[in-house]
Amino acid sequence: MLEVCIDSLESAINAVHGGADELEVCSSLAEGGLTPSAGLVMRVRELLEVCGSLAEGGLTPSAATGS
Repeated sequence: MLEVCIDSLESAINAVHGGADELEVCSSLAEGGLTPSAGLVMRVRELLEVCGSLAEGGLTPSAATGS
């Protein structure tokens, strides 16, 4: 299982192409990862609907994990 923390749509695309099983969506990874914007979460979900390559439940906004 490969989980990748991402903070942009570009990093989400790279993670999916790299074989990620799960994505943890964050902002400000340089600061340890903060709660992402609703817009970023929505755009990543749209991306996953198109590519359909992650398992069900493979997207985690960082606020849900307490990061």
